[in-house]
Amino acid sequence: MWATNEAEWRGMRMTLAVKSLSAIAARLRAGTNIEVLARAYGCEVKWLGDQLVKSRLPLDPDGSRPLGPTSSWEAIPLPARTKMPRY
Repeated sequence: MWATNEAEWRGMRMTLAVKSLSAIAARLRAGTNIEVLARAYGCEVKWLGDQLVKSRLPLDPDGSRPLGPTSSWEAIPLPARTKMPRY
């Protein structure tokens, strides 16, 4: 579907945001600011906040980042090669 005017474009952005609410809630829990998320999805901050409340997805009470780490640190597995190639 292609938008031909501003109203259709706004409707497409809102539909995208509504269908992505679980991902938006996860990013909000991870510490991303709701203003940043609203700008990324092309919608208003108040509207996005209202949609998150209506969806009843688990959110932090104030939407802020937790003070400490949320999971333990894990090492990233490296490839088997330990030396740099010669040129």
